[in-house]
Amino acid sequence: MSKNHFFIERIIALTGFLFLLIAFISSFVVQEDPYSILQYITKTQTIVHIVHGGCALLCFVLIFVPNTLAFLIVLYIESVLNILTSYEQLGIVFFYFYIILGVTKGYFSKHFKADLVISFSLHFLAIILIFPHGWANVFISFGTSVFLFVFYLWIFKILKEQFSCFIPNTVSNNLVLANVMQGDVVSLSTYGLTGRQISLVLDYIYNQTSYKELGEKYGLGLSTIKREFSIVFKIFGVSKIEDLKMLLLQYQLTE
Repeated sequence: MSKNHFFIERIIALTGFLFLLIAFISSFVVQEDPYSILQYITKTQTIVHIVHGGCALLCFVLIFVPNTLAFLIVLYIESVLNILTSYEQLGIVFFYFYIILGVTKGYFSKHFKADLVISFSLHFLAIILIFPHGWANVFISFGTSVFLFVFYLWIFKILKEQFSCFIPNTVSNNLVLANVMQGDVVSLSTYGLTGRQISLVLDYIYNQTSYKELGEKYGLGLSTIKREFSIVFKIFGVSKIEDLKMLLLQYQLTE
């Protein structure tokens, strides 16, 4: 990962830490929500203190050790907590930040449909569980979530059309996977990849591992790694690793 990416992720972690620190401190002053369903577990404020404090601490660690998966966890936990404690709109926004980050970083690609179904199911369950605040809040929150979902899809479509000219023809009109729908399962072994090539491709795409890191992990020289990927490039009709990743992230990859 480039130094620029690390810098941006550290800035995000820093701002997240400051926000959650403020939320943690404020939770000792703000009056407890007497209608939250969390009160059936323990005192709502106790849960708020623990969650805000824990997430703030994790964000502090992420300033020095950036990790997208950990940040996704923070976003989802905070989303659920805010929805259940009278900050529904903020919680819904956090949820869609989680979805956008997870999709763009490729964390939902391996089991795309299943991951999204689980994420959205838990999201809407959290919204239903705010019924002690009144069913009007439930319906408003549902409406807000659906609106944001449709709005983000609209923005995605616009961006996809505007940036389609930058997508290589070998990706947008790939002949090898022409008959496979986006989001479908693609078994790499059916395309003639060896076991080692499959491991390298899956590791690179889903763990964002560099050539050097792959070599260290599998005990292979850099030239061997490059040779294996050059074979994979020919199989899928692409010319470089970025195009291969852009192509395969559209599908659910299996061995």
